[in-house]
Amino acid sequence: MAEYKAISGSRVEFQLEISEEAIKKAHKSALDSFRKNVAVKGFRKGHAPDEVVMQAVGIERISYEAMNRAIDMEYRNFLTQNNISPVSQPQVDVKDWEKKPLSVKCVVEVYPEVKLGDFKNIKIPSKEIKVEDKELDEVIATVMSDAQLGTKVDRAAKKGDIVVIDFLGRAKDGSVLPRTDGKDQRVRLGMGHFLEDLEKGIMGMKAGEEKKDIKVKFPKDYHSSDMAGKTVPFEVKLHAVEELDVKNFDAAMIEKVTGQKKTLTQFREDLKNMIETNKTQAEKKKKIEEYQEKLVKMTKCELPESWILGEVQARLDRIKQSPQFQHDPEAFWKQMGKTEEDLKKEFRSASEESLKSYLALVEAVKQSETTLTPKEEKEAEHEASHAPEHVSKGQAFEKALLSRKIDKFLDQAVS
Repeated sequence: MAEYKAISGSRVEFQLEISEEAIKKAHKSALDSFRKNVAVKGFRKGHAPDEVVMQAVGIERISYEAMNRAIDMEYRNFLTQNNISPVSQPQVDVKDWEKKPLSVKCVVEVYPEVKLGDFKNIKIPSKEIKVEDKELDEVIATVMSDAQLGTKVDRAAKKGDIVVIDFLGRAKDGSVLPRTDGKDQRVRLGMGHFLEDLEKGIMGMKAGEEKKDIKVKFPKDYHSSDMAGKTVPFEVKLHAVEELDVKNFDAAMIEKVTGQKKTLTQFREDLKNMIETNKTQAEKKKKIEEYQEKLVKMTKCELPESWILGEVQARLDRIKQSPQFQHDPEAFWKQMGKTEEDLKKEFRSASEESLKSYLALVEAVKQSETTLTPKEEKEAEHEASHAPEHVSKGQAFEKALLSRKIDKFLDQAVS
């Protein structure tokens, strides 16, 4: 049995020796394969003699096919005998095609060896979930804002108020800049709907007041490269200020908003339960992310380059599916302020982290012997039944099972 050695990039290297006898067998196999499709006058299709087949197909083509078959057979036997699991096509190097036995050097990426640390001792502290009255008040204020239940007041606008304004931004030549103007816009101050400088300029204004020169600095990473990092003068006319006083929120407003008759106490209790549920879910998600970060830090493995490149390309393809890119690729890259190669470099680090995290979880599931209940397996089977046609049901089922085992493992790890 030939030997192999591990090299960088989760690859193995080995040498194959293809005997002359193996090449002759492969030559006969190649001839028989071509013979099936050779139609020569005087012979039934598939029954032409060797010489006729070689003349019709070409000796070089048959020899090339025979060599490939011989190498492929020896390669597959080697993988089986040495229990090697390749994850990509091999790189094959033959220095002398004439010399027999044929010496073939093979390098192939393999499923990486994953070494975990003591993952069973990872502890993620739990955080007590509380819902304060001020949080309920803030949500009710948002509900009132969305339902336009504010009360007009004759005072200066402050954070939390709704204002109705006209606004526009001007270029140096005095023209109105594209996408910087609006009429009768309702905006709740302090919610980040406008840039910070503009909101600060509006605060303190009263109904009927106008300001002609509010200096607004656009962030350097602003989505429009034409505006990024620039300071633009804005004009604002304020038409009305509306106060959102949660003390005014009553049963009539609740019915208008929800379509149900509830007391304020009942509404606040329902709201509290909803916020508590959302917080609990958010906290659990945060704990899982923290657990995965710690798991990755104690995991050692070399990733196959083809996996990294594949993940990078998948991320890039998702970007290219966006309506903005589909509409105008050139404008998209200009607005991004980056090239495709820039994005690939950025994606590489995140791709490596994602792949390493997945491999660590697969190994942790295996070592912890996480199992599913019959009901959970049935759910996985149901999911697999809806897999795309090009994916075999067996593969889809195994993928669905593993996904549920990972979710179950993480759920138990942070509980």
